[in-house]
Amino acid sequence: IRSNFNETAFFYPNLQTDKNGDATFSFTMPDALTRWKLRMLAYTKDLKVGTLEKTFVTQKPVMIMADMPRFCYDEDTLWLVANVVNLSEKAISPIARLEVFDESGELRVESEVVLSEKEIEMEEIPAGRSQSVRWKVAMKKDINLLTFRFSATAGNFSDAEQHVMPVLSTEVFMTQTFPLIAKGNEKKDYNFNFENEGERNHAITLNFSKNPTWYAVQALPYLDNGNERYAETAFHRYFTNSVAKHVASSLKDSPEMKRLLESLRNDSTNAALSELEKNQELKEILLNETPWVLDAKNEAEQRANISKLFDTEVIDKNTESALKILKKRQKPSGGWPWVEGMPESTLVTQYILGGLGRLESLTENKNADAIAEKAFHFIENDVVKRFNDLKESDKKNYHCGVMIVRELFVMSYFPKFETSEKFKEAKAFYIGKLKKDWTNFNFEAQAGIALILNRNGDKNEAMAILKSLRECAQKNELGMYWFETGYSWYSGSTRQSIGVEDEARILEAFNEIDPKNEEIDAMRFWILGQKRTNMWDNDRATAEAVYAIVNRGTDWTNDNGEVVVEINDKRLEIR
Repeated sequence: IRSNFNETAFFYPNLQTDKNGDATFSFTMPDALTRWKLRMLAYTKDLKVGTLEKTFVTQKPVMIMADMPRFCYDEDTLWLVANVVNLSEKAISPIARLEVFDESGELRVESEVVLSEKEIEMEEIPAGRSQSVRWKVAMKKDINLLTFRFSATAGNFSDAEQHVMPVLSTEVFMTQTFPLIAKGNEKKDYNFNFENEGERNHAITLNFSKNPTWYAVQALPYLDNGNERYAETAFHRYFTNSVAKHVASSLKDSPEMKRLLESLRNDSTNAALSELEKNQELKEILLNETPWVLDAKNEAEQRANISKLFDTEVIDKNTESALKILKKRQKPSGGWPWVEGMPESTLVTQYILGGLGRLESLTENKNADAIAEKAFHFIENDVVKRFNDLKESDKKNYHCGVMIVRELFVMSYFPKFETSEKFKEAKAFYIGKLKKDWTNFNFEAQAGIALILNRNGDKNEAMAILKSLRECAQKNELGMYWFETGYSWYSGSTRQSIGVEDEARILEAFNEIDPKNEEIDAMRFWILGQKRTNMWDNDRATAEAVYAIVNRGTDWTNDNGEVVVEINDKRLEIR
C-alpha cells in the first residue's frame, strides 16, 4: 500500500568521492507514481564545478491515483475521485475499492461514511489510457481523522494507495480559563453556568496547587533556554539560576518541595506531566497541532527539568557560564548590543542593568558588580549627554521623557557606584522636574518615579505617589491591578490595561516604600492569574513575574495546612 507521497525523495549535501572520483549512494523512493527530477552538483577544492540533471518515472502496469482534499469539515458531503491508469500492454477491466478507517486504524467506518457502492466494477480501459471512478462520502461529527484506502485490481495486477485526511469541526473550539483564588483561613464559593445557548461543552478541568510559588518556579526552565547570541538571553540564564539558588535556599526545609523534587527526579509519578497532558482527550491530533497544546508539551519538559535546575552544582556552573557570556557580550563602553555584532543599545543595557540590580536586592549576590558598574557608567554618560544637549532657554519649560525615567530608575539600584559631578547636577535637575510632573505619567511610570525619589531621600513625595496609585487601583477577586489606555514607559507598548512587567514595577514600589502584605499579595495574585500554561507573555514578563512573586508579601511556601475542595457538595481528593 503506497502511503508516502513526499515531494522530495532525498537530499544528500555532502557526498565524498573515493580516490577514483566515484561516489556511491542509495535511497528509497517515495510512493508517488510520477516523474522525478535528479539534480547533482560537484565541486573540487580549486572551485571546479560540474552539474548533472536527469529525469525518470516511477510507475506500475496498473495504477490508482486519488485526488484528495487537504481536509474537510464534519458536515461535508463530497465526491472522492480517483484515476485508474492502464500502462500494461492489454486492455483491462479493473475493480476499484474504497476502504475507510478511523484514527485507530482498526475500525472500518465505511458503512457509516461511504454513501455509494464501496466496490465498483469499471468499464474496460484500453492500454495506455485511464478512467476515473468516484465515491460519495459524508462526514460525521466526533470523527477527527479518517484514513482512505483506494485500491484497483485487474487480473495479476494490483495497486493501492492510502491517504489520511483530518476532519475539522464546524464548531469553534474555545478554552476559557478562570483563576480561582482562596487565601489562607478563607472559604470561597464560585458559581459557574456552563449552559450557554449555541454552545456544546467538551470538558471542565480544575487545576489546583496549595503553593502558588510553584507556578513561578516552574517557569524558570523556560528562561534558562535561548540563543546565546543575545545578551538578553544570557542575562535571563543568569537570572534563572540565581533565583533558583535563592529559592532552593529558602525552600530547603520545605517538606512539600522536597517531596515534589524527589518525585520529579525519580519520575515515579505523573508530577512532571503538564496539566493539559494529564487530560488524555487533549492528545487528539487536531488539538495537538494547536499552539496551546504545543505550549503544554514545552511545559511538561520544563517541569521535568526543574529538579535539574535545583541541583547546586548545575546552578553554580550555569551561573558562571551565563556571567562569562554577559562579560563577553559587553562592549568596552559598558553597553550591551541587541545581538552579537551590533553596536551597544541603551534599551538593552537599561534592561540588563535593572535586572542585575533587582537580583542583588533579592539574593545579595555581588558577583556581577564588575559588569554592572561598567553598564552603570554607560547609562550615566548617556544621562549627562542628554543634559548637556539641553539649551539653557529650554530648561525652564522642560518635561522629562520616559527615557530619563528609565535611566534614573535602573541607576537607583546602585548608590554604591561613584558618579561624576556633572551627573549629580543632571540628576538633581531631572528629579526636580519629576517631582512636579509625575502626575503626567502613566501608573507604571509613576511607580518608577516613586522608587527614584525614595532612593534619593524624598520619601514624602514617594508616599504621595503611592497614595494616588492606591486611589486608582482596581481591587476585586482577581487581585489588585490598574487599568488605563496609554503608553507603557517600561515595556514600550500601547495597551488598554497594564501588563505583567508594569504590575511588577508597581508591586516593587509598594513593597519597598510602604509594604502592606494584603496589597502585595493581591498584586501577586493578579500576576499569577496572567500566567497561561508554561510562562507569561514573553521572556521579560516571565522574569519580572518571577521576581515579583518570590519573597514578597506573606510566605507562600508554607503549605502545611489542610485544603478542602468541593464541587457540587462533593469533596475532591487533592493529589
